[in-house]
Amino acid sequence: MAGEVRLVLDEGKTIGVVARELDMTPSSLANWVRHAQADRTKGKSGLTTAEREELARLRKENRILQEEREILKKAAAFFAKQSRCGLPSSRRGRPSTRSVFSVGVCA
Repeated sequence: MAGEVRLVLDEGKTIGVVARELDMTPSSLANWVRHAQADRTKGKSGLTTAEREELARLRKENRILQEEREILKKAAAFFAKQSRCGLPSSRRGRPSTRSVFSVGVCA
């Protein structure tokens, strides 16, 4: 990859010529060149490699956090409904076999 990019950036060959010479797609080479330019200009012409890696990590972390939030919302709704189902106040807050077996059922 570095050699192909160097041919374009340092030797002034066009992406099309280099891609044909090395039997690769011009779009792939163009992406490599764009990423290399961003790294060389320290992000002034696009995201650097480090920034792309951080962005990918943050997107993954965000997806996990959203999934965890959905799980917690469902758990909160479950326990809120359970407390509305008429458990005696003396039994609230303690585990109950009734609550385990009557999920979603209020008498």
